[in-house]
Amino acid sequence: MNRVQYPTRRRRRRRVNAEFEAPDYLLSAYSNVEQPAAERSGEPLAPVSTELVVEPRIEVVQSEPLPLSAQQAVFDGARRVMQNFLLRHKGTTLRGYRSDLAIFAEYVGLAPVAAERTANESTAAATVGVAAILGLGRFAANEKIGAWKASMEKRGLEARTINRRLAAVNSMLTLGRQIGVVDWSLDIKGLRVKRISNRKGPTADKIARLLAQLELDGDDEAVRDIAIIRLLRLGLRRGEISSRDLEHLHLDSSTLTIRGKKRHEDEDVTVPPDTLGWLRKWIEIRGTDPGALFVRMHTGERMTGMDIWRMTRGRGRQCFGETAERLAPVRPHGLRHNATVRGLDLTNGNVAAVGSFTRHADIRIVQDYDDERQNRGGKVAELLDVDLSKRIEAFKEKMR
Repeated sequence: MNRVQYPTRRRRRRRVNAEFEAPDYLLSAYSNVEQPAAERSGEPLAPVSTELVVEPRIEVVQSEPLPLSAQQAVFDGARRVMQNFLLRHKGTTLRGYRSDLAIFAEYVGLAPVAAERTANESTAAATVGVAAILGLGRFAANEKIGAWKASMEKRGLEARTINRRLAAVNSMLTLGRQIGVVDWSLDIKGLRVKRISNRKGPTADKIARLLAQLELDGDDEAVRDIAIIRLLRLGLRRGEISSRDLEHLHLDSSTLTIRGKKRHEDEDVTVPPDTLGWLRKWIEIRGTDPGALFVRMHTGERMTGMDIWRMTRGRGRQCFGETAERLAPVRPHGLRHNATVRGLDLTNGNVAAVGSFTRHADIRIVQDYDDERQNRGGKVAELLDVDLSKRIEAFKEKMR
């Protein structure tokens, strides 16, 4: 069992350089990028498209200044932005943002559709998407991104998907301003959405039934899955579980050391007695060798966040059937949602206590859970409805 390897900056830089080894197939595609009117008319480009891009690129990459065309300068700046982008972002944020920038390149006709792209081509396609935005300049880019947003709305994409794609563009431009590639920002605003996402998931009874079935199964894999599901029901995220080693579990103090979402320091969370008991049973099966806390049964390799997601969905289908599980899927974050709502029920709506338990950065998110749990808006609607009915009856009596 191997200890988790957290990527050092040197490893990440080598990986980034490898992704840029062969993106040349898209450089020719970039020649079709719609350039600002000044370039099409033969007039020199604005300083944003030339001076701010060319000079930093020559200083960083070239030992001697080389004459660059306007297109090459913009593409060169896009590569600089994308290289820094890959170094600064990581995990699901990186994959999502890179995909979104590639989708923009696909939208403007400069990259193949996602199904036809290889892994390396995804980074290259994102780079061309960045180049397309940088080459347009502020006003043309606002026009093009605005049209992209309108087309996504027309296609019926969810507001959160649209906002994430706009966030990817804004994040890229922010980085571009930091390293001197551009000096402007996007003025297109995202759509208004509620602060929290879909909270549909298994009920407390459904979770209990699933765990009861696993306990009856009683094999080694069931013991492991019970321990994981119980930790998920304690509000932990799948990434917080999959990244843990055996050394992070402290049986004597009943705590698990985790690295929270968007946190840079470890913190200890309390593991209640019953869940701790199942962790002890799992360790007896796993052994005490250093390494990942949860491993795949057949290979002994670390379970990833996706492994945990597949496990919970698979256990849900086994227990409840395909159709019933699809209506209220058993998924890792659904267990966290249920833990939040049930925690509010058991504490009589103690938002502060539950916020400490879930470790939400914004306590207003927990307040939203509580509002929905109590259905305050629905209760007001009922009061108004009863009031209106009484007034109608009063007027009917006078009219008789």
